[in-house]
Amino acid sequence: MHDFPNTSSGQQQNHRKLLIILGSIIAVLVIVMGGCVACGAAIGLSNLHTDGQTSSEHRASGGSDGSGLSSSSWSGTMNCDDGDTLPFNIKFSESGNWLYHYETSRGGREEELKSSGQTLRFAAAGGGVTNVVVQDVAVSTDHIKYALSIFHERSGGGTLIQQRMSLIAEAVLSGSTLEYQSRISSSSAASQPGYVIPDESTTICKASLRRN
Repeated sequence: MHDFPNTSSGQQQNHRKLLIILGSIIAVLVIVMGGCVACGAAIGLSNLHTDGQTSSEHRASGGSDGSGLSSSSWSGTMNCDDGDTLPFNIKFSESGNWLYHYETSRGGREEELKSSGQTLRFAAAGGGVTNVVVQDVAVSTDHIKYALSIFHERSGGGTLIQQRMSLIAEAVLSGSTLEYQSRISSSSAASQPGYVIPDESTTICKASLRRN
């Protein structure tokens, strides 16, 4: 829910009217960003490798023989602390990097996330423009961790919607199961002249995935 400062009853009514007007737009934005996250990015986490190796030195060595994460695809059910439960899939390239799936105005796309500083910019499926920046990467034979920054902006009908997200996703291979956990911190604002409706949230999701 949105929290508003103390105002007069008339001002509160105006806030409620604006919230109703912008509600559907905000919902679309949340679906667009949530879909992006659900398809390839999700969030918490525990320990990053601390052996001093850089992301370029962390490369998965497992192969299609069933060992390691390289050239593999995993699926299962993700459970989030906000009550959401949804199907989840994650894929890895031959080099063991995350094959990040995202939805554009022209359909689904897939990009191998290789190193920090890598940037994806695209027209989002629900409208507006999205930028995804890789902040950090750690990849080994049985463990990956990524930190992403996501910014989405959309305008229409005199309304500007902006959302910033910080995503940390980590997966650890444990026997035949890939234990996945993610954390998304999100702040968004829908604004018109004289009005700004802010929203902030943090969501943690977990999944135990099986190799496809």
